Parts: sequence; structure tokens; C-alpha cells
Amino acid sequence: MEADAAPVKRARKEGAVREKKEKKERDPNAPKKPPGAYLMYQNGMIEKMKTENPGMTWTELQKQIGSDWKDLNDEQKKEYQDKHARLLETYKEDMEEYQKAHPELVKEKKERKTKEKTSEAEKEKPVAKDKGKEKEKKEKPVSKVVRGPFLPVYRDNPN
Repeated sequence: MEADAAPVKRARKEGAVREKKEKKERDPNAPKKPPGAYLMYQNGMIEKMKTENPGMTWTELQKQIGSDWKDLNDEQKKEYQDKHARLLETYKEDMEEYQKAHPELVKEKKERKTKEKTSEAEKEKPVAKDKGKEKEKKEKPVSKVVRGPFLPVYRDNPN
């Protein structure tokens, strides 16, 4: 195989059209999930980093904050992780209250999920083309045993 070979792009079938999924309508009054531990750290550090390094681009800032997060020890990260866990608990409680106050929204969500499952199941059903023809026996594929980084050895019997 050539080392400088370009990857081959697969062509779409003629007439194939992608279906767009409908966007879910979100209730603006519904509780929002809290940010993760890293995002809370990032939000706290971004202003500090901007003032210390005014010439840094956004990408450089993000890289620096990411490397700083990796350098934190577990005790320092635990502060943010605990805060996230507390916020997540309050979110779950708020969400339960919200669902009790708005049961019609929960019902719609369940209906939408069952509708999606049935449509997916219909797409996955194989279509039988010629029922009258006998099923052709498929040949077993030749097994491949790799004995080195570049020299595969083929054999018929995988035993």
C-alpha cells in the first residue's frame, strides 16, 4: 500500500436525501442542567487569565486553562466536583417539582420517545427481495493472523 495515497471519499447514492430531525421545543421555565466541574473551573479562570495575558487569543486561553486543569491535584479538583454534585442534586429536585407541576410535558416526552423507537424499528427491518430463491450459502471469510507489524499471514482454517 502506498504511503502517500489520499483517502477515498464515498459517494452518496443517487436521490438520497437526508431527513432533518425536528428541533425539540424547550420550555424556557424548565430548570437547566448545571455545568460540569471543568466548566465551572473554566468560567472562574477565564477573566483572571484575560487580565493577566491580554494578548492571548481565545484558543491559547482555552489551551492554557485546559493544561492548568490537568495540572490540578485531586483535592483541588474535588472542590469543583463537589460543587457540581451539589448543583446536580438541586437540579434533580427542581426537575421533579417541575415535572409534577407540568405532567402534560412529561407525557409528550414519553410519546415522542415511543414514536422514535417505532420509526427506528421500521427502518431496521430487512426487506426480503426474492422469497422464492434459495438462500445462497455464504463462504466463510479467510481468517487473518498478524505475525508482525507489516506482514499479515492468511490461512483458510482459523483453528
